[in-house]
Amino acid sequence: MSNLSVIVYRSRAVFQTSDVDLLYLLAHTREKNRTANLPRVILYDRGHFFQGLEGANQELGKLWNRIRNEPRHADIRILADQEILVRLFEGWNMHLAHRA
Repeated sequence: MSNLSVIVYRSRAVFQTSDVDLLYLLAHTREKNRTANLPRVILYDRGHFFQGLEGANQELGKLWNRIRNEPRHADIRILADQEILVRLFEGWNMHLAHRA
């Protein structure tokens, strides 16, 4: 049994998100990820977030609980939740792509 997992989800932003808001989110998240070793990639497209998270099961579970309770988004839908044998985003901290 693997100790690593990946979660991919989609959610709807509950507020108008500007480029400045997204850059703040990126900077804030990168700082947290630096110590937790939880690589992430986030896409923002016309009011929706898509995010991929991976890491050790225990740390990923804690992060997922925080994300689910985050007031900045709603209508969370899990697209993938599975164990993995190796990290796909090894060495990544946090990457963001968006379309206004």
